[in-house]
Amino acid sequence: MKRQVVAAGLNAAVAALLMMTTPAPVQAQNMSYVKDLPTPAEISRRFAVADLEQSLGRQCAAMDMLWRGMAFFTIREVEKPEMQVAIQMYSEAIKELRERYAREVRPLDTPEAQRRWNVRLCGNAADGINPMTGKPDESFPGLKQRVTVDEVASLFKPNVMAAYERRLEEGRRARANYAASEARRAEDVRSREVAASVDDQLFFLGLAGQAAGWVLIVWLIIATLTRRATYDAARRRVRIGSRDYALESVEGTVTGAPQKSRETVVTGGGGGGGPTNAPVSVSVSSYTITHDTIFLKGEQGKTHHLQLRNWDFPCADGHEVDAMWLERNGKQVGNDYVMMRNFTIDSSWSNTQLLARLIAPVHEGVVFILLVLGSALTVGLGIVLALPAWFWMRRHWVKRANALAIAIRDGQGGNLSQA
Repeated sequence: MKRQVVAAGLNAAVAALLMMTTPAPVQAQNMSYVKDLPTPAEISRRFAVADLEQSLGRQCAAMDMLWRGMAFFTIREVEKPEMQVAIQMYSEAIKELRERYAREVRPLDTPEAQRRWNVRLCGNAADGINPMTGKPDESFPGLKQRVTVDEVASLFKPNVMAAYERRLEEGRRARANYAASEARRAEDVRSREVAASVDDQLFFLGLAGQAAGWVLIVWLIIATLTRRATYDAARRRVRIGSRDYALESVEGTVTGAPQKSRETVVTGGGGGGGPTNAPVSVSVSSYTITHDTIFLKGEQGKTHHLQLRNWDFPCADGHEVDAMWLERNGKQVGNDYVMMRNFTIDSSWSNTQLLARLIAPVHEGVVFILLVLGSALTVGLGIVLALPAWFWMRRHWVKRANALAIAIRDGQGGNLSQA
């Protein structure tokens, strides 16, 4: 008993599975309209004209359209047995028209006569138009009034017209699908062309950027090599590159003890709690600035106040001191002195940092940024040249600054030693 129950359950499951997997039968196409297609006699009456040759040609052209069937019905309908019977009917009628043409109009015993019937008359070619080129040609006589699809469709009864409408709808969908497919293909082509154009532009832009990067690095090196710094003692003029600076100075005797002070600047960052209130490390750094305040009494009894920053200049009451600075357009350059001399202890100190900044083609920070930019534009390859160039430039500027300081010291008082 249990085996029967199990077997019945399995059979029911298999039946249900078959019902789920078996496709539903396709609804058969209603071909009842075929019996109402226009008969050859109706077509002959509709397309008859006074001229027998033109009449037979127009009748054959109309029946040829129905014989082919593709202009009026879907491919599925044309392949149906019912439609094949109608097609055979039109085929027999076309043979009869051909035989009548051969008997009553012109024998079809030459290739030219056969072409005239098959291509120009029954083929529905326009009179005086070459069907191969579509251009006017009087040597190609055809139908004076070509048969149109609408003329043939005018013979259809309502049920046949409904089938014809299905064919038209199918054609519209096919054309719409084709147009959409062509639009997608054209869009794909445009997208690929745009992508290729963008890739080409990025490629050439990259090449231009690399070239610009190398030019920038080489320009900085050449500018550093060709930038000169000289001193004209007779005119008391310093020339750096294309710029002239006037060397100004004040000389006098130190009055009173110089005032010296040191300022410690502390900077730091960090501290506070993190996202989980955990302690965050604090970084602290400091540096010291030395300030010297010196009062000089000149030859005319005028007192001059010198405020030095980070010079740590050694002097005492009664020492003979000379302070020099550069001016351009009547303004002090760098707000600092370029050289301090103490005649009493036979020593001089120069501000090579200020002179090195003036000798650099552009600001030191700008040079560094330009070198980084050049390295980036050359996709990192420029770092091979930029990194050693950066250290070489800095040493070169300092070397030129020391040479200029020596020229100024010797030009103003050669017996003083360099401190």
